[in-house]
Amino acid sequence: MKEKILFVLLLLHAFLHAQKVKVHYDSYLIDLKDEFGGINIISADLITDTNEALYISTTKDTVFTILDSGEYSSKKSDPFFLYKKLKTQEACYFGQSVHKNPVKDTDYKINWQIGKETKTLLGYHCNQAVCQWRGRSYTAFYTPDIPISSGPYKFDGLPGIILEINSEDKEVRIIARAITRTEEKITNPFSEKQTISWQEFLKLYKKKFEDFRNLSLGEHTTQTIPKRYIETYVE
Repeated sequence: MKEKILFVLLLLHAFLHAQKVKVHYDSYLIDLKDEFGGINIISADLITDTNEALYISTTKDTVFTILDSGEYSSKKSDPFFLYKKLKTQEACYFGQSVHKNPVKDTDYKINWQIGKETKTLLGYHCNQAVCQWRGRSYTAFYTPDIPISSGPYKFDGLPGIILEINSEDKEVRIIARAITRTEEKITNPFSEKQTISWQEFLKLYKKKFEDFRNLSLGEHTTQTIPKRYIETYVE
């Protein structure tokens, strides 16, 4: 009898670790601290197993009012693809149109601290974790019921899939809306491309930022691009 129970538990363990899931997220970035914050409202799908993940996001077709600043409009865009190798924590993606080659970020590891709070999301028991990462403090909720160390965008590294992310400044919010099992193949769309490093990307983005700031559009007219989106690009 004990052997049967052990066999079933081993099968369950193997099944859970072999599973592939698809998580649908809504993601909100509304950074209005100053003129250098980004705004991005997206719908995203994460296809992931224990080894790799593909995060596919599309800007929502949205109009909303920002306090006294009037209306903000975002239109649907081409999909953004971010591919991750979870074991080595490498992320590849095209970064804000500063270079023809994709970014390969091998420096994004997040140092999480496990918190005490719990909550239920989509029927899953979730535990809290907190971190400070690339310019913001974040609280995440992950579920050990799905033991895949993955999550939206570059958020991963916890003992369970991440279902919610909130920044302390309340300007970033990512929330899971649905989880399903999937047999969709995970492919790296950048496997045949040369890449630039995260540090190279930051240098290129800073140059683009300075070029925009120095661009003359006429007397008393200035133009800029964000210093930060989810991550800070220019200090």
